[in-house]
Formats: sequence, structure tokens, C-alpha cells
Amino acid sequence: MAGLNRKRAAALLEQCRLHLERGEAARCVELLDGAVEDPVWTDGSAVALLAESLARSNQLPRARDVVSKGLLRFPKDADLFARLGSIELSAGRSREAVVQFAKAKPRFRREPAFLTHYALALLRAGQLDAAEAELTVALLSGGGADAKLVMALCKAHRGRIEDALALAEQVDRAAKDPALSASARAVRADCLLMRGDAAGALAVWRELADANRLEPTALAHMAYAAQLVGDAALAKGLVERRLAAGVTAEDRLLFAQIANLRGEPAEALAHLDAAELLEGERPVGWQFEVAAARARALRLAGRRD
Repeated sequence: MAGLNRKRAAALLEQCRLHLERGEAARCVELLDGAVEDPVWTDGSAVALLAESLARSNQLPRARDVVSKGLLRFPKDADLFARLGSIELSAGRSREAVVQFAKAKPRFRREPAFLTHYALALLRAGQLDAAEAELTVALLSGGGADAKLVMALCKAHRGRIEDALALAEQVDRAAKDPALSASARAVRADCLLMRGDAAGALAVWRELADANRLEPTALAHMAYAAQLVGDAALAKGLVERRLAAGVTAEDRLLFAQIANLRGEPAEALAHLDAAELLEGERPVGWQFEVAAARARALRLAGRRD
């Protein structure tokens, strides 16, 4: 769409935002794909919107490429740094996300949505103090359920399980959006598992599965809970589903812990070896958890050397 003037460019952006609100990301991509190259743009707003549409269409590599090219044209655009941070976070590269969010922060230091995403990146990168600081500002600036859920995750990582559960339940009770309610219940399930209530956690995950709201990332956690309550068949099926969908290092660690519970140390060691070979970030406390799982497997195998 070459030859845009400022009035048409503004109308195009508004049209694309409406498409995104209606969940029509593909249509937004179609409209902006060629238009972002037009010289009419004086900032990266169109590039950021196209990148967001691509990300929502599960085209993260292309979204990253679009933003990277946009930054060559608009090297100081905070919207583009924030968008790149969100893309890196979605792709599981939390440390890279933190770097990009930090570049955008001077402009968005009081924006609750931005601060919540920034805090989530900090949390996943293991920077709990910094994450809680950003969330405190987000909540004081009007942040809502999303900020509370990330705060719940921070508290859970600190071992403050009851506080985390209370926040997740508060969000669930107030949620009108089914997706938000499902996210709150997923956090609640993780907290119940951390508290030692595997049966309670499994019940919550079953509810999410029945409602078709169970995220693939929860399968390994659910499998571990199933094994803890003695449902080995369910645990095995969930492990197979996760393996078919693609696994993370954390998933492999959970599979190793499940194998240890079954008294299968060779399988546990194989999962731990596979985990070390996988690229991607590691959760907080990774080395300790791996060492503990490996030590238990070696002991079960009779290798006391």
C-alpha cells in the first residue's frame, strides 16, 4: 500500500487495531505487511502493530525480524523495544526480553501492562527482587489481574505459597474472562503442588482439561502430580503427550523425578542427560533440583560411589 498520506496512515492503524481487538490478527498482517515500508511513518507504531499481529498469529521468528528491521529505521523507538521484549518473552528468552524491556522502561515506567510483562521476564530470569519491585509499581499505577497473577508467581517462588494461593483465588473469583480464570487456576494448581497437595492440584488441572483450557506447558506438572497420587497410567499418558508436543529442560527434570518415584533410575538419568543438552533457560533453583534428582537416581541404581 504505497503512497500513504498521514490521514490514510492514521486510519489504517485504527482499522488494524480494531481487527486485533476482534481477534483478526491475520487481517491486520495483510493490511500492514507492505504498508510499513512507506516513508509516511515517522515512528515505529506501524511496525510494532505488525509485529504484534504476527506474534498473535504464532509467527514469532517473522515478528522478531520485522521489529529488528524497524529498529534500523527508528533506533530509539520505545514501542519497538517493548514489542521485541514481548516477542523474546513469548519465545522463552527471558534474559533477552529483560534487556529489551529495560530500553523501553524510561517511556513506560508508569504503564501497568508494560511493567507486568517486564516483571514476568525478570521473574523467569531469576531476578525476584527486581520483579516484585516492578509489580509493586504496576499495582500502584492501576495494574489489575495480570499483575496480581505475576505477583502470585513471585510469592510462590519465594515459598510464600499461602499468599500466592490467596492472590490466584482472588483473581479467579473476580475474573469475567474465561482465559483469565484459567490462568488463575493454573497458578493455583502449581501452588497446591508446591504445598504438597498433589491431589488438589490434579483436580484443578482435570477441570482445566475438561474445559479445554489446559496449556501444554502444564502437562509435565500434571504428570508429576498424577504420579504422586499413584495414578501411574495417567502420568505415563501425560508424559507421552508432552514428549509429542515438544519438551523443555524443566519438563525433562520433572520426567526424571517421575521415573525416580517409579523406581526407574536408568530412565531418570536419561531424562537428566537429555535436559542438559536442551537449549533454553532454566528455572530458578535448576542446578539444585538436577543434582538432587541425579543423586536419588544414582542411589536407586546402587551407585554409591
